[in-house]
Amino acid sequence: MDEMLEGGGVIKRLFKMSTMAAFSIILFGCTDNKEIDSKIEEVNYSIEASLKEKFTYLEDLNEEKRSAYDEFLESGTLTHLIDFTPEEMVLIHMNLVMNQEFDKIYKITYNGGQIDSSTTFVQEYIEIVLSRFEQDFLMYRHYDSISTIDDESNADLKTVKMQITLGSSTYGITFAMLKEDGIWKMDYYHLIKSNL
Repeated sequence: MDEMLEGGGVIKRLFKMSTMAAFSIILFGCTDNKEIDSKIEEVNYSIEASLKEKFTYLEDLNEEKRSAYDEFLESGTLTHLIDFTPEEMVLIHMNLVMNQEFDKIYKITYNGGQIDSSTTFVQEYIEIVLSRFEQDFLMYRHYDSISTIDDESNADLKTVKMQITLGSSTYGITFAMLKEDGIWKMDYYHLIKSNL
């Protein structure tokens, strides 16, 4: 299971590769088994390579922003994230959920005087919302779009929507983002408090 979670786009790639293998077998149906075995071996090699890739929600960030994110992970200093958009902060949150970086999740969660301490936050987060965010992380791994909903946003509040299409169904999730100390932060702590 862990290998499946680490392979970026594994399901999509496996489908494409198995389709390619099936097409190759049909296309080369009159050839000998050595050619078919060779094609299957190529597909298997590609699948193994895909499984070794580490998935990240941040693959579309430019090098400068990925570097800033890495510096944030290393130092915990929020100023590294000052130039990130609300959409990018949602992606950072999803990445932190994936890696269970609870102390960093605490830092990018809007406080507004509600959070007593990081220890309390982490305990409540794990107990109340972690499983939901893990489900979101898995569901939206290969999201189709992420954008700010303009008519639900203003200068200090942004509503970010992430969407994915699975088959003929489209699913979406929204996140409220509030600016605190010049940085866009996740605004969901009130949901944790209401479930205590």
